[in-house]
Amino acid sequence: MGAGEYDHRELSQEIDMYTSGIDTSPSSVSHHSNLDLAREELYLSVGCLDRNLEKMFHLIQTVFLSPNFDNKELLSTLISQRMSGMQDSVTHSGHAYAKSFACSSFNRSHYLKELWGGMTQLSFLQKLSRSEEIDDVIHKLQTIAKHLLNKTHMRASVVSEANSLHHVKKYLSRFLDSLPGSPEEMEKDTIKKTSQILSPSDFSQRTFFPLPASVNFVAQCYKTIPYTHPDSAKLQLMAKILSNCYLHTEIREKGGAYGGGASLGSGMLAFTSYRDPNVLPTISVFDGSLNWLNKNYFTDQDLVESKISVFSDIDSPSPPSAKGLGEFRRGITAEMRQKRREELLSTTR
Repeated sequence: MGAGEYDHRELSQEIDMYTSGIDTSPSSVSHHSNLDLAREELYLSVGCLDRNLEKMFHLIQTVFLSPNFDNKELLSTLISQRMSGMQDSVTHSGHAYAKSFACSSFNRSHYLKELWGGMTQLSFLQKLSRSEEIDDVIHKLQTIAKHLLNKTHMRASVVSEANSLHHVKKYLSRFLDSLPGSPEEMEKDTIKKTSQILSPSDFSQRTFFPLPASVNFVAQCYKTIPYTHPDSAKLQLMAKILSNCYLHTEIREKGGAYGGGASLGSGMLAFTSYRDPNVLPTISVFDGSLNWLNKNYFTDQDLVESKISVFSDIDSPSPPSAKGLGEFRRGITAEMRQKRREELLSTTR
């Protein structure tokens, strides 16, 4: 959509010319130490070369102060494109959609992730694309923009070279001064307890989505413990061992699926299979994980290899733009990450 003096084509051209792109997405981030706490926010990221700082902040300011949702034809096209993109991605990433829906009944954070990016969102977009009430959609978008695009609840994180930081601060201050609203006194830890409590009875414990395919994507999830819990590192290694030593053999080699595994994230232990000809047999395999672990079938070497694999994930190279994001978005400090490494290294059979 356009904004200010720019129509949608001009705005897109300006963004491409002067920035790395303006990306936005709704986000619900679980607290690192309490799964009943979460931060809900609209996340915006943008980058540019030093010489384009002024232009970049001008474009962001224009989008914030005067977004234009009045092009009904374009809006309908964007809704249809978003719906088609999600439909296509189910075929390639169905296990992620299955995991998202399976986790959504445990707390508000995972419920919102499903609402904004899972099968629930796809169903909403399908209905919206068939709706003729586009004026109502425009009105709601304008209301949302007025509520969100201000500085009342805004936080900012900047990654920059030291000799450019004073320029960034200058343009950021100008940008904030131009926005409506008044910054609230933000606590050091702004993740707050969610006001809405979701009951597991609001969700079906077993759900099947029919797909036009001869394969399935199966997921089963369990609520576990937060990131800073002393046993969280052990659970992460356990998930890796199960993936490499048990689930791969049972689900892929014996069951005929393209893949399967277990993962730990945001307090959820998730079992998934990918392009799987089975459903109930795969769930039986998931259910057999604890029994397999109790029989102590894995070796010390399996544990070592799992540690190597986990470290390759958590210490993989990240782009400069991602520096500090873990602490900014989740409050996970460098000290917490180092403690996690030590807990992983000290884990034994």
